[in-house]
This record gives sequence, structure tokens and C-alpha cells, in this order.
Amino acid sequence: MTRTLRLLELGCLALGVLLIAVLHVVSPTNGIDPVRVTISEYGRSALAAEFVVGVALIAIGSAATLALFVREGVCRPVSVPSIGIALWVIGMLGVALFPKADWAAGATWVGYAHRTSSLLAFIALPVAILAISWREARRRGRLRRDSRFDHHLLAMALVLAIVILVAIVVAGVLIGVAEANGTPWWTLFPIGLGERVLVGAELIALSLVVVALRIPRP
Repeated sequence: MTRTLRLLELGCLALGVLLIAVLHVVSPTNGIDPVRVTISEYGRSALAAEFVVGVALIAIGSAATLALFVREGVCRPVSVPSIGIALWVIGMLGVALFPKADWAAGATWVGYAHRTSSLLAFIALPVAILAISWREARRRGRLRRDSRFDHHLLAMALVLAIVILVAIVVAGVLIGVAEANGTPWWTLFPIGLGERVLVGAELIALSLVVVALRIPRP
């Protein structure tokens, strides 16, 4: 079972990321500005099905990661890490199921569901990574059975998760101020690039934790 879950984890995450990356370079989606337009715009394109499959595969791979963490005793079924990863999975499935709305045409419940799912996923995963990397780094260090390699990986994941959360808070404050002043918040920064950096950083942080925890635990 563990071997199957690991293959599912690696295969789904790798293929999902690859599918989303390919949308940046193939026609007609290569015409979407990756700096100013969010990733979810691919879900409104002619290749929407490929986008949905890619996001769903990332969700499935992440669910396999969660199952492995619980099965191997890394975290309890009900804990901050497990709840955080579960919310990330739910959020990613929501992004896949509910297309991005055309806000210029008016607000819709589908659009709000998509936005809520995105926020849920973006916030939940770094919180989970922060909790699990902090606990594992302390645990392995205390028992003096950690290696320099896995300790550094966990430390990098911890720092990256903190940076991500700080960036989210700062962006939220800026958006709130802009809304209060009547300024279009999407003009404050390159939202497409910012989202891509955020998603990439979260997946890298998750990968660092996964690799670190593949090293035998004491």
C-alpha cells in the first residue's frame, strides 16, 4: 500500500505540474499573459479540460501525500498538518470544479466559489508545511538522529512557508487598502506572476518536506 501511495503521489504531482506548465507554451493558451493574468484563466480557454485535469492530478497527488504522512505516523489524522493538507486538496478540487468568473460581466456564485477555493488552498498548505517542518525539525534534532541533509531540507521548507504566509498577509493588506481607497487592487502588482510564484513556492516547500521525510525517521 505504501509503495502504491508513493507512486500515486509522485506520478500525479509530476504529471499535474507538467500539464499546467505545458499550457504556458502551447497554442492557443500561450497567448495568455503569465504576468498579468492568473493561472485560472486557462480554465476558461479552449484547453480548459487539460487545466482541470492538471489541477485535479495535483489534488490527488497531495491527497496521497496526506495518506502517507498519516500512515507513516508523521502526523495524526486530526492535526494542523493533516487538516491543512486536506483543505489544500479541497481547495484545489474547488479550483478545478468551479471555473474562474468573468468579473467584468458580473459576480456569480461559481466565481465566488472559485475565489474561495483558491484562497483556501493558498493559505492552508503553507500553514500545514510550517507546522510539520517545525515539529519534525525539532523532533529529529532533539533525538540527535537527524542528518545534516534532512535538517536543511526541513529548515528550507520552514523558511519558505513563513515567507509565503508573510507575502499573503502583505498582499491582503495592500488589497484591503486599495479597496478602501477605490483603487483597482489588481493594478497594484503583476497578479499573474505573483500567483505563479506563490503556487511554485508552495509546491517546492511541499516537495522539500516530502523528500526530508523519506529519510528514515528515528
